[in-house]
Amino acid sequence: MKHNVNIRSLVTGAVLSALLILTIAAVQEKRTQWEYTTYYRSGSSHLDPDRLSRLGDDGWEAVGFFSFEKTQGFLFKRKK
Repeated sequence: MKHNVNIRSLVTGAVLSALLILTIAAVQEKRTQWEYTTYYRSGSSHLDPDRLSRLGDDGWEAVGFFSFEKTQGFLFKRKK
């Protein structure tokens, strides 16, 4: 039995497959990478607004808060 191959369909499938592979690779390469830092305060000390402003100016964003005993901490992240 003889099979007829439609060249146009074959080429179209190959091109679409290649585009899919390239798209997946591009998305994986663009994953955002983060770096983290912390800011602590102890006891009754107040938050230092100047320090917090410098962190913000340097691109740090507050993303978390934690507390243990008399110490409080803030977690910041920014893009690498």
